[in-house]
Parts: sequence; C-alpha cells; structure tokens
Amino acid sequence: MKMKNMAAMCGVMVLAACSGGPSDPDLQEALKVQIDQLRANAFTAPMADAMQASIQKLHLANCKSADAGGYQCDMVDGNGNAKSIRMIKVDGKWSIVA
Repeated sequence: MKMKNMAAMCGVMVLAACSGGPSDPDLQEALKVQIDQLRANAFTAPMADAMQASIQKLHLANCKSADAGGYQCDMVDGNGNAKSIRMIKVDGKWSIVA
C-alpha cells in the first residue's frame, strides 16, 4: 500500500513541476525583453545598459499563483532586497506585468 501512495505522490510532484511558475532564467529573459525595449529609445538607452549587467544577480522567490492569472513572485537582488512582481505566460514566454 505504501508503494502505491509513494507512486501517486511522485506523479503529483512531476505534474506540479511541469505546470509550475516561472524560473530564474524565465525572469532574466523577461527582463532582457524589457531592456531591449528601453534601448530603442535614445533617452532610456543608457539606463538599459546599466540594468543589463545587474539582471544576472536577480532571482525569484515565493512564487504563488495569482488570482488575476500568472504568478506573484518576489524578485530578489544580490543584497537580499525584494520587489513583488507578477509574471504571466503568453505564447510560451513569461513576461512581467504591472
């Protein structure tokens, strides 16, 4: 009986991993898209260059399914400072929304 319970639990964990929220690489890719949009404007291009160097230090924590769709997560920098963001998946790609 224990083997059946363990097998069922493993199946649930596999499904949860497949349908889970965004990962750190998903966050970094979403930020790259936003940075590229900033680079298109001469006024914000210098700010985009400064931001590009810092995105590798960011990671996600405490991601939870959001009522409005997507996931509400904490974006944490290398110093432990956190900012709450919401990420949604559209056409297979994650993006950050306000």
